[in-house]
Amino acid sequence: MRAINLMADTAISLGYSEGFDGRPTLPGSLVYTVGTGAPAGGTLVPAGLVTNGKDGWGSSLGFCNYSSSNWNGWSTPLFAILSPGTDQAYQTSCNDAFSGLRNGDDLVRIVTAADWRASAAKGKTDGYKPPLNLLSDLNTVTPSSKGEVRLVLETKEVYINPLGLPGSGNWQLISGAISGGSSGKFVKRDGRGMRKWSDGGIAASCQGYLQGGSGYAYTGDIGDGLYWINPAGTPYGVYCDMTTEMGGHTFYTDLVAYWPMDEAFGNYAYDLLGTHDFSLNSTPTTGIISPIGKQITGRNPVSIPEIVAANPNQVTISAWLDNGTFTAAQMPFGFYQWDVETASNGVGFNTGNSEIYGATRSTGRHHYVFVFDRRPSTVSNFAMDERIYIDGVRQPLALLYGTQPYAPSRVWSSVLNFGGWGGNDDTQYWVSNSIYDDVAIWKRALTDSEVSVLYNSRMSFGGMLTKQAGFVKTSGVWAGYDGGALASCQAYQLAGARENGLYLINPSAPYTVFCDQTTDGGGWTLVMKQAAGDGATLQGDTVYWSMGTTLNDTAAYQNLNDGNFVSRAFATMTASAYRLQASNEATRQFYNRSSSTPQVAFSDSARTSYADPYGFPGTVVNWFIRTTTYPNGQAITAARFGFNFTENLMCGARWGWAANQDLQGSGNDATHDSCGGLGAYGSQYGMGGMNYNKGAWQPATLYLWAR
Repeated sequence: MRAINLMADTAISLGYSEGFDGRPTLPGSLVYTVGTGAPAGGTLVPAGLVTNGKDGWGSSLGFCNYSSSNWNGWSTPLFAILSPGTDQAYQTSCNDAFSGLRNGDDLVRIVTAADWRASAAKGKTDGYKPPLNLLSDLNTVTPSSKGEVRLVLETKEVYINPLGLPGSGNWQLISGAISGGSSGKFVKRDGRGMRKWSDGGIAASCQGYLQGGSGYAYTGDIGDGLYWINPAGTPYGVYCDMTTEMGGHTFYTDLVAYWPMDEAFGNYAYDLLGTHDFSLNSTPTTGIISPIGKQITGRNPVSIPEIVAANPNQVTISAWLDNGTFTAAQMPFGFYQWDVETASNGVGFNTGNSEIYGATRSTGRHHYVFVFDRRPSTVSNFAMDERIYIDGVRQPLALLYGTQPYAPSRVWSSVLNFGGWGGNDDTQYWVSNSIYDDVAIWKRALTDSEVSVLYNSRMSFGGMLTKQAGFVKTSGVWAGYDGGALASCQAYQLAGARENGLYLINPSAPYTVFCDQTTDGGGWTLVMKQAAGDGATLQGDTVYWSMGTTLNDTAAYQNLNDGNFVSRAFATMTASAYRLQASNEATRQFYNRSSSTPQVAFSDSARTSYADPYGFPGTVVNWFIRTTTYPNGQAITAARFGFNFTENLMCGARWGWAANQDLQGSGNDATHDSCGGLGAYGSQYGMGGMNYNKGAWQPATLYLWAR
């Protein structure tokens, strides 16, 4: 790439001159070499530009000249320099290059007319028009023609007015910083190697840096990498792609869904974006890149209508897969009649025409990225730019099985299937006990550099985003880069944290908590969990509720494993939203109240004591416990599920059930004899109706989260 950039800069400075209308033109004396060895639609680099037009592998560099008849202002491509890459054979045509495509391992550099104009203007104070003293002078100067260029001494930058119209909004920055200093603001790295404006300011997005404005210019230490952004009041870091045809985007750009696949129980996969949670036939297992993954069987559909609505040219799926759990002719991912299918020797794309076009499949556990492309090639039924990456490396694709694909099958569907496709119900294509971890989908193609960053982070996607946000993981605990802590899990989430796990928080003093940063909007702190079958340790009248006494508040219990646990956060962290999760349920319970510590929210002073002794007649105990009778067999006539309540102190829960077996008007209708859930308690708790067993209505682990 260094050779290409050097060649491009040489061509800018030597090969072009300004035409009568201001457009750059090539001298007619250049000698072009066409035919064998040149990219389709182009030539080799003209001999008049350089003495040695070779790339790093010894191949002659290709040259594509953009037709002047296609002039569309200063953003118009001027030329492209191409390298055939390691295979020394061009797979990218000039048409592909100017369309923003790069095939195989070819390398491409596009130079625009603005690049040329900026290069020509550098170092000149009156090459086109006299310089302006202040950036604000662009508001008042009237251009004499289209394409007028002005140097601004205040910022030491060159600006162009493509339309020749007055007003600062019609001037565009086209230069990098010119030597000699500048009072304008530019891009600079801080002590952590992350970029921001030179005055310490932070743009709202990657595009904000590219666009600059008001004294800020995208110059200085620019390029792909980590930048601070501040879209909504809390700065955090992201990886910015600033150089490709989609410059200015992040990993969040066109992200449709991200499923960490790290649920410790149940058969749901929760989406980081919160819009694509779905049930799948799976069991938790040891993960590949994260502690927990999913062992999936059968075809499991999830609705993704955004793909059809956007109808993008390309869609990317990233996933960690265990190859040892896939056999030949299985489909890890599939749309309707378009899927990724395994072969005995590889994995690739299939369109239902008994073909697989792909790459050799490595043994073991690996990171895969599949880029689907709906566009047909101009010379065959194969797609224009399908790609497969394994462990960050783009693989050469070949026909592994069958013949030509069936191009009409390359149509997006509103359903993505994990472990099959929608084309038919033939179970031979469905997966069986196949291990997936950390799956994400974008309605665009990731770039080579993005895929490399994904893999080489050696973290889950959520972990990579958390690290990019400026946090550091030490001994398994996330914290600020300097070891400092934020006030809560929610504070970390708002600052860009996206991985579930241990975090150092500091509401009043620093301590460690377990955070859920991916489910229900993230930002949830685990403040308590109650062990399955144990209704006594954390019953609602113990010191854990009244005093906020901690229990097993160590890393060994700060997780989703079964056990009793009370966090220090229960008594010290403020929250206004609560979530109750049960290990035997896919759904969760939610409750919102005024801000306080959880200890206050669940205190006796905040408790509701219901005057109606019945609860709700006819209500079935239908979450977590699920029954129509007491443990002793008596039929339930009424029940209530509530947050911090009792039924006349007979039976209640800090969050759970109380039930009655007596009929209304019987004279005993105030006696609730069975209750269960988180912190169940009362005079009848664990008595005769419960067979004298406080664990009778505690069938699963309960988790209390606060935010």
